[in-house]
Amino acid sequence: MECEVVDSETQVLNLNEGKYEDMKPNGDITIMARQYLYILTVLPLLIQHWYYNRQVVDLEPSEPKTLDSSKHVIETAGVYAFLLGLFEVIAIITWMMGSMGLWRHTKEVTNNNISWRSEAGELNVGDECKITAQIENVLYLCHESHSLFSKLHGKLSRIPMSPSLNAVLFLKCVKEAHFRHRGRILQKTKRLIDIITGAKLLDDIFINIMIAAPVRDRSVVESEVKALGRLREELQSKNILKEYTHDQLFSSSSGNASRTWATLVIGAAGIGKSTLIQKMIREWAQGKIHKQFAFVFHFKFLELNFIPVRTNLTNLILDSYPYLENVLELLWQEPTKLLFIFDDFNRFEHTVHFTDFLSGKDQQTHGFHPESYCEVSEIVRRLVQGELLKGCSVLITTRPWQLELFEKASINLTVEIRGFTSEQIKLYFQQCYCGEQFATEVTEYIRLNELLSTMCYNPLYCSVLSSLFASHLTQGVEWRSLSSITSTKVFSSYVTSLLDRHGCDRQYATDALLKLGEMAYQGICNQCFVYQKSQFNYHKLKLSNVIFTFMMEIPDKDRDGVVYTFAHSILQHFAAALVKTKLTPGNQVILLLREWNLCPDDRFQIVSNFLVGLTSKNSTDELKSKLIKCNTEAQTYVSDWLEENVKNKVQHLEEGKAQNKLLAMLHYLLEFGDANLMTVALTPTNIVNITHCPLTYTDCLVLSSVLMKVDRIEELNLGSCDIQADAMRQLEQLLSKCKILRLNDNKLGDSGLNLISAVLKQMDCKIQRLELKSNKLSDDCVEMLVSSLSENGSLRELDLSNDDMPGDQANCLTDKSVPALKRLIENCSNLKEIKLTHNQFSAAGQNTLKQHHLSDKLTVIA
Repeated sequence: MECEVVDSETQVLNLNEGKYEDMKPNGDITIMARQYLYILTVLPLLIQHWYYNRQVVDLEPSEPKTLDSSKHVIETAGVYAFLLGLFEVIAIITWMMGSMGLWRHTKEVTNNNISWRSEAGELNVGDECKITAQIENVLYLCHESHSLFSKLHGKLSRIPMSPSLNAVLFLKCVKEAHFRHRGRILQKTKRLIDIITGAKLLDDIFINIMIAAPVRDRSVVESEVKALGRLREELQSKNILKEYTHDQLFSSSSGNASRTWATLVIGAAGIGKSTLIQKMIREWAQGKIHKQFAFVFHFKFLELNFIPVRTNLTNLILDSYPYLENVLELLWQEPTKLLFIFDDFNRFEHTVHFTDFLSGKDQQTHGFHPESYCEVSEIVRRLVQGELLKGCSVLITTRPWQLELFEKASINLTVEIRGFTSEQIKLYFQQCYCGEQFATEVTEYIRLNELLSTMCYNPLYCSVLSSLFASHLTQGVEWRSLSSITSTKVFSSYVTSLLDRHGCDRQYATDALLKLGEMAYQGICNQCFVYQKSQFNYHKLKLSNVIFTFMMEIPDKDRDGVVYTFAHSILQHFAAALVKTKLTPGNQVILLLREWNLCPDDRFQIVSNFLVGLTSKNSTDELKSKLIKCNTEAQTYVSDWLEENVKNKVQHLEEGKAQNKLLAMLHYLLEFGDANLMTVALTPTNIVNITHCPLTYTDCLVLSSVLMKVDRIEELNLGSCDIQADAMRQLEQLLSKCKILRLNDNKLGDSGLNLISAVLKQMDCKIQRLELKSNKLSDDCVEMLVSSLSENGSLRELDLSNDDMPGDQANCLTDKSVPALKRLIENCSNLKEIKLTHNQFSAAGQNTLKQHHLSDKLTVIA
C-alpha cells in the first residue's frame, strides 16, 4: 500500500490504492452531509473496538472458564459479527449513495467538495482539519493517551474488516502519526545547545554554510591549509565546482522504489555538520524542504554506541520515537517516503563493513526486514546498500578521515562542508551582538587580522571568538582594546572547546596531543604539511577521534589512496607550541626561541608567537587546568629575554634586519600580555624608526598596542611601509602622541588622510610636524584637512609635496584645492611651513598660494 503524507489543507483519498495527495481547498458542503458520512463510516469500527476489548477482558485467564461460558461467548460473537457485517454493508451503500448525491449537488453548485470520480476511483473527503466538533468528540472519547485509530491499528490483524475501511483507517493512522512526529521534531530542534554560548533559538542564529562538491584532492587542500587570511578564502572559492544548499542533498531520483539513495556529508571538526542536520530536520518538520519524505528519523552514532546487544530497526526507531509503535508496519510498506539520518559516523565505535555494491547486489536480501535482529552496524550497512527497506533515503555525516571507509558503499552524492564565506562570517557576528556598531567593528577587526580571520570559516571557531569579544562587551571595553584577545587565548579556547565536544578522557587527550605536537613540530622543521600513515606509526599515534579533531583526511592516488593534514597550518603550529611548552625546561625555552629567530626564513614565526603566549600567566587558564600544565619557570626566563631583546633592537634600528626583528619582538610582547613588561622594555624609547618594512594591518595593531605604553614619543617614522587606510585606522590613538610624524611614501590615499584629519582634531593631539609626501592624495581630501587644522593648535610644519621624480604614489593636488589652501594659509596662525612642491598646480595657482599668508613667519613652498 502506498501512503504519501504531505502538509496541506486538504487531501484526496484513493480507496483502491490507499493514496492521498495535495489538493486545493474545495469549498464547503453541508455539515449534515459530512456528519452523516463520517458517523456511518466510523460507527462499525467503534462497535468492533468495544466488542473486541470486552471479549478480550472476558477471555483473560484470571479465573477458570467453563464450557458453557465459552460457548456463550462464541454464540455472542456470531451475533455481533452478523450485526457488524450488516452495519458495514449499510455504511458502504450509504457512502456511495451520499457520494452520488453530493456529486450531483457539486456539479450544480461547486466542483470542490466530496465527489465520486468514477474514472479515477478517488473520494475527496474535503478538509480534514475542519471535521465537525461532534465527530471529533466521538473520536476523542474513545482513547485515553493514544488516538482511536492508533489503538485499532494494533488489533487490525484480529478484527475482520472490509478493505475500504482498512484503507481509510490506515491512512488516518499514518496522517496522525505524521503530524505528531513533525510536532515532536519541531519541539526537539527548537534550540541549539552550544557548549560555549549555551542554548539559543536555532532559527535566530543559524547561518547557511558552504556545501560543495567534489571533495578536495591533496594539492588543493595543501595549498589552502598553508594560506592565511584573504588568500585562503580566494583559494577556497576557486576550488569549488558545484555548490549545494541543505535542501539540495537529495536529487529528484531519490524516492525511487528501485534503488536506495545515499548522501555522504563530510566536514572537519566544528565545521557545523550537526547544526546543519538539526536545521535541515527542523525545516522538514516546518514543511519547507524535502516534502517527498513522510517521515525523517535522526540517529546519533554516539548514542548508538550504548546499544550492546543485537537489535532491529523497529526497536531502534521505537527507542527514539515510541509514539510510532502502531504505524511502523504501515511505514515499512512505503520506504520511498522515509529518510534516515545518521550523524557523526566518526564517533561510532564499531566497524561498518561496506561491501562492493556490484558484487553484493545478487545476495539474498529479501529475507531481511525491519524486525530482523542483527548488530547496529549491520543495520546501517544494509540501509545504505539497499538491502533493507530498498528505496529509502539515507544521509550520513562524518569527518574527512573516514572517507576511505565509504569507497565500497553505494553512495550517490558526496559533498563537503567548507564552512563560512566572508559574507556569512559577517552575518554570524551581526547576529551575535545587539549593537550593530560593535558587530561591525569586531567583524572588521577580525577580517583584517590574518591570524584570527584565517580560521573563521569554522563555525565553532567563530563561536569561540564571539564569546571572547562578548566578555569584553559586557565589561564595557572599547573594541580597539580587543587587542588583548591574543591569538594564544583564541586558539587555547578553541582547542579546549574541540576536546569538550569530543568528551574524551583528559589523560588520553593530553597524551595524544603531546604525540601529535611532536609530529607537528617535525613537520614545521621540515616544512611538511601533509602526513602519511607511516609517520603516525613512528610517533606511536593511533588514528583516533582525538587526533582527527585537529586533522583531516585527503585523498591521494599516489600514496595508498589517502594522506593526512591539519585542518589548518595554524593548528599545526599551536600543537607544536603546546608540546614544546610542556616538555621544555624553562632555561631551554630561551635557547629554543633564539634558535628559531636565527632561522633565515619565517617558518618558526607563528609557533614562536604561540610559545611565548603559552608561557605567560595571562594565557588561557582553562587549557592549562584541563590539559597542559606548563613549567612556571619558563615565564620568568621569557620575560627577561623579551626585555633584553627589545631594548637591544630599539638601539640599532638603522639596520634593516633590526627593524624586522624589533617588529617580531613587539609581536611577542603583545602575545605575552604583560603591560608592565611593555612599559619597562620600551621606557627609554622616544624615537621609533621603521622604514622600508611592509606593515600589515596586524603589524600596525601591534605597534599601536605596544607603543601606547610609552609615555612620550618624540618621533615616529613609518616611511615606505606600504601602509594603507585600513591599517592606518589601528594607528589613530598612537599618532596623536607623536611630536614628529613621518608617513611619507605610503598608500594612504584620501581615506587615510581623512583618518589623520580626525586625529588632528583631537584636543590632546601633540603633532608638530606632519610629513605626507607621495601618498596618492587628491583635491578631494584637502577640504577635510583644512577644516581639521582650523581646530588644531599644535601643528607647525606640513608637508604635502612629492619627490623630485614622483611615481604612482604621487600626490595630485591641482588648482581646484587652491581656495581651501588659501583659507588655511590665512587663518591658521600656528603653521610655520607648508610644502606643496611637485604637485600639479599651474603657475598662477603657485603664485596665489605664495602671496596669501599672514606674515613672513609662514613659508609656503609651492
